[in-house]
Amino acid sequence: YHRVLETTRYVLAVDDVAVSEADTGGVASFTVSLSPPSTDAVTVDVATADGTAVSPNDYLALPPTTLTFNPGETSKEIDVALVDDELMEGNESFSVTLGNAVNAALEDASGTGTIVDDEVSACGQPAIDAGADRAVFLWRDCTTDIWHARFTPGGVFTTYAGSVDSSEGFSS
Repeated sequence: YHRVLETTRYVLAVDDVAVSEADTGGVASFTVSLSPPSTDAVTVDVATADGTAVSPNDYLALPPTTLTFNPGETSKEIDVALVDDELMEGNESFSVTLGNAVNAALEDASGTGTIVDDEVSACGQPAIDAGADRAVFLWRDCTTDIWHARFTPGGVFTTYAGSVDSSEGFSS
């Protein structure tokens, strides 16, 4: 007669999220899931870790946090505040990690939070309808560092050297 030890049948996981720097009220919301619903309380520690995004410049690190899943609960939300820094720096990421689980195993212990940069980049030709868009377009080829401009609707882009000034801020 052999008694087979039951392996942990409850597992925890955290999802990945991507949010714009300025969207969702400046919050990245991660979901920590427990599957299947447990008949016992389950706890897990949650922390943030810098990646290319660094706290407190790009997001606000979580203080030490322990989540408790009461019997029957299957998900908890973790909100991480983002910082809209108004710097053109490209997309950045950080992690939310799970550890020290009690009464469950860790299936996916790390979630990636991608902060999608919302500042406008002057690099790369804009996607426009050349016949219909009536704005001035100015862009830089980041490989060659050559600027290009189009000043008339339906006009062609020409190489440009000069300056642009406006009493209004540029939005794109």
